[in-house]
Amino acid sequence: MYKTYTEKLLHDIPHEDGQIYNPKPHCIAPFKSITIDPTGEVFPDAVYQTPVGNLRTQSLKEIWYSDQWTQLRQDHINLNQNPGCAYCHKKEQLIGHSRRRFFDTFFMYRIPKSQLEPVTDSTGHNLSLRPKVNDFEHPDFLYLDINTSNKCNLKCIHCRGAVSTGWIPDEKKLQNSDIADLRSPRFGAYSMDESVIDKIFEYPEYFRNLRYVAFRGGEPTYEQKNKLILKKLIELGWNKQITIDISTNATVSDDEFFDLLNQFESTMLYISIEGVGPLYSYCRGGKQYDISDLDNMIMKYSQLQNCEICITFTAMSSNVFNIGPTWNWMQQYSDYCNFSFTNTVSQPAYLSFAVLNNSMREKAYEMIKDIDEVIPWPGREIGRTYEPGLNRLREKLQEPQSNDWATHWAEFKRYTNTLDQIRNTNFLDVEPMFKEYWHE
Repeated sequence: MYKTYTEKLLHDIPHEDGQIYNPKPHCIAPFKSITIDPTGEVFPDAVYQTPVGNLRTQSLKEIWYSDQWTQLRQDHINLNQNPGCAYCHKKEQLIGHSRRRFFDTFFMYRIPKSQLEPVTDSTGHNLSLRPKVNDFEHPDFLYLDINTSNKCNLKCIHCRGAVSTGWIPDEKKLQNSDIADLRSPRFGAYSMDESVIDKIFEYPEYFRNLRYVAFRGGEPTYEQKNKLILKKLIELGWNKQITIDISTNATVSDDEFFDLLNQFESTMLYISIEGVGPLYSYCRGGKQYDISDLDNMIMKYSQLQNCEICITFTAMSSNVFNIGPTWNWMQQYSDYCNFSFTNTVSQPAYLSFAVLNNSMREKAYEMIKDIDEVIPWPGREIGRTYEPGLNRLREKLQEPQSNDWATHWAEFKRYTNTLDQIRNTNFLDVEPMFKEYWHE
């Protein structure tokens, strides 16, 4: 006889022949992860589609035991699909990966093996090791994902005013232009109230095993409130067990932020890039930032203690001919940085690969087809290699043009021409390979 409901659930793990034998629960995010946005809304993970509560009007305890979060946990215990998890299911059907599977592997090398359990295939082969869920009833967060504001110093061409305050002046102009139909009307400055920061840690026992804190934005190093959170984690004495994750454009040099990061167990920096040469400045919003500035920041960040740096390329229509040059530029940092080419713009369509016809696709493919992307892990550890994701881009470029590529191509040109007028820039000057197609 089982003593508790939790003990029964941990024992009762069904196996279905031919299926991946995921132990209960189906996903650990509803039990081990929490995401908080600038308005105080709480989600079990960044891709969950509806908030489960709001810290401006509720305590974290009330949110955890709310009907919505309780039902979500119950659905994952019973291996039922929760409506808010639709994004993960769609991603797994399309590309075989998702945030759920991210959590299945993410902690494999970050917590002791005694705290992990295997996820196996139908033959019994271990696919990964994920954190055990030993208690289904009480909060025990390993992962905190927090976005304190959309404050940002850049206005990257694939971004928008709802995500970057730097975009707002241009967004207002686009709303009054002939491409208003292509832009979202939602934009503005959003910032987390400091009282919400206090309420996050009102119940410190919920975070006693916290191992990972991810800062999003906007630009996290540009938002001063993020330093309040770092200081709070140090004050609580958790810093030596926590890895800090920051997605950054690496253009803000803040020595106090740098010193705070050095007080944590480790740091993971995901440095975004959209191109090199003149395209780098263009994609970031004009001529204010140069690729040499990024070089200087990478060198500075490399001095952080226990820091892992990943330089991440965001592929889109505007930089499809710059993938190869960016890859070549990255190689100077291969001894202490890893690289990722897995992020591809899918929306808006006019910035995605949907704008490319067969000729453009072939030219872009030819530029990267011979790159050997199986490379040693930084530090040249024996036997450890990885693939940054170029194969996926090559596969996408070999797909035939979409049936409505001409519509998206026309939208891409409308957007680009209008943005150039507003910013006094010229896309064809920085990416001349598009000139032969511009009048198609």
